[in-house]
Amino acid sequence: MIHRPVVIDTNILMSALITPQGRIGRAIFNVAKDFRLLACHYLYVEIFHHKEKILKANKMPENDFLELLLLCIEPN
Repeated sequence: MIHRPVVIDTNILMSALITPQGRIGRAIFNVAKDFRLLACHYLYVEIFHHKEKILKANKMPENDFLELLLLCIEPN
């Protein structure tokens, strides 16, 4: 199956990672299953720069956070 590409904004992905069960989080993680999410290098730099803040805000174990991130960035 060929997945259509969609460009994702850093702020949108950060919001989804902070609140995965929120409206934006559910939308992003559902889209990630059917589309190929594209982002610039800067998105990954920013995500890992703010990783500790994201983990503190969403109270999620680091490995769960990384699995969510992988869902978005791994090629389908």
